[in-house]
Amino acid sequence: MMMAGACERCDVGTDGTVNPAAQAISMGCHRLRIPYRVAMDAILLVLRTCMQWGALDATGLCAHSSAHRRFRDWTDAGAFERF
Repeated sequence: MMMAGACERCDVGTDGTVNPAAQAISMGCHRLRIPYRVAMDAILLVLRTCMQWGALDATGLCAHSSAHRRFRDWTDAGAFERF
């Protein structure tokens, strides 16, 4: 039985987590998530240089929307409080 809001084809949970096996291949219903390290590199670039989030698109690291979404998620989870 599927949880409400979960994707049965890509094994994406309602909390946004993706099964590592599902990350390795695309089942066609979602784009693969960018790796955590790439997202962190993009976030740290924005924070170090004070560049706008939209400027990330020109760097080729990842889409600004992906980096900003991860930044919001990790900030809400308290990941940056120790820094």
